[in-house]
Amino acid sequence: GATSLLLGNTLESEGAGAPVVSSTGWLAFVANEGHDIGRSVEDGKEVVVCSPSTKACTAVPHPAGTVTLDPLWSPSGSMLTYVQGSAEDGVVSEPSVSQWYNAHQLFEFNPATGSTQEIVPVRGATMPQWSSNGKSLLYVSNDGLWLDTNPAKQPMEIAQPLFTPDDWPSYYGQVPFSTQFAWWTR
Repeated sequence: GATSLLLGNTLESEGAGAPVVSSTGWLAFVANEGHDIGRSVEDGKEVVVCSPSTKACTAVPHPAGTVTLDPLWSPSGSMLTYVQGSAEDGVVSEPSVSQWYNAHQLFEFNPATGSTQEIVPVRGATMPQWSSNGKSLLYVSNDGLWLDTNPAKQPMEIAQPLFTPDDWPSYYGQVPFSTQFAWWTR
């Protein structure tokens, strides 16, 4: 019997990350508001978080000229991992798509404090996935699959390439990374 509440608009594809709910009830999704190039993943996208207690939704802070994508809650539900990239216009050719993805940065957002910080000092982090215990992070970077098991050490490359070299499949910059790998997090 509750009334529906519109929280925002998002892409229909996996290009920017699917909406995710934390174990503590927080919602995160990539908003796609008020932009002419709504399908392009590199233009006008920002991660929005919604509080379970207030139902209020706010964008995760990020610098002007950037987009935020790929939201993922930590297993504890206390931190939101997300990707930040430059806002571009017309990333459509394979070289420009791969260069854009290879410049991404990985951040965490703490909804309790509203603070953000970079968590993996490696350019190109995309499609992050936490292990169930929150100690390992799998992500895509530079057309490869990387595993970070210890912040004090360099991440390990698991596999490369994910796509045919110089022929990434993309539709408005939306690369279907999840069709290239699966990770059972147990």
